[in-house]
Amino acid sequence: MHPTPPNFDGSEDRNGKRNFDEIRLMADYLSPDKGAYIYDDNGEKVSLSENARFVLVGDFNAADIGDKHREGVIEQLTEHPLVNKTSFQQAQAVQARQVQSLVTALLPIGEPELTMFCHLDLASM
Repeated sequence: MHPTPPNFDGSEDRNGKRNFDEIRLMADYLSPDKGAYIYDDNGEKVSLSENARFVLVGDFNAADIGDKHREGVIEQLTEHPLVNKTSFQQAQAVQARQVQSLVTALLPIGEPELTMFCHLDLASM
């Protein structure tokens, strides 16, 4: 899934609203009680069947923290009752370890203040 980036926009926030709605479409698809408006190419109402397994893949163009976070956007999925939040935490931990390994490999030996800065920065991920 690759929703519209919520930037490159004017004060009307059209791209931000598109991003919210595109993520909402996926969240509603996961919820039969909210996805009654979703139809397939044959005109049939579609939603995730009960007890179906699924994987959400994409960048979603929605930050969950930081200055680019837009309240209530990505949370439509991360707080959805059918989404396994443990997977997000594990992915973030793996990403943090990969970034730390790269930073450690790139830092000149003997500059502990840079290493400490990177450790502190990554701890907040």
